Amino acid sequence: MRVAGATRPFGSVTSGEMPPGYKGRKGCCVEAVGTTLIFNRDMTQTQQINLSVMETFRKRFPKVALNSPRWAKTDIKTEFLKMKVGDIVLFRLKDYNYQTLRTTPSTTLVAQSLDGMSWSTNLDRDNKSCAVVRVS
Repeated sequence: MRVAGATRPFGSVTSGEMPPGYKGRKGCCVEAVGTTLIFNRDMTQTQQINLSVMETFRKRFPKVALNSPRWAKTDIKTEFLKMKVGDIVLFRLKDYNYQTLRTTPSTTLVAQSLDGMSWSTNLDRDNKSCAVVRVS
């Protein structure tokens, strides 16, 4: 199994061991230039995340320390509320309504917005998702 643009074998990306429960071949590539691969729950398949969204958020919010992006797994409100400052969550457009994602901070989460929490959204065409970052 190879990933387009792959540069290093799996062992050189982490501490040299496969993640627990991984059933793939040893030595297969899991990191490509500008992307990262995230294992799903049963750790048998991967989802590739293009990291271009991080550059977009770095330019817009240079003072915020950004964390690696992750895929959303629960409902929109829960994902927004459990985010910490600098977290980036990607919502797949096939699973979540884009307009709901854009309006959630100003409608559903008004009380939290008044308390100082704020989020920013961005359409991430590379990952076919809507990227959300918690700014404060």
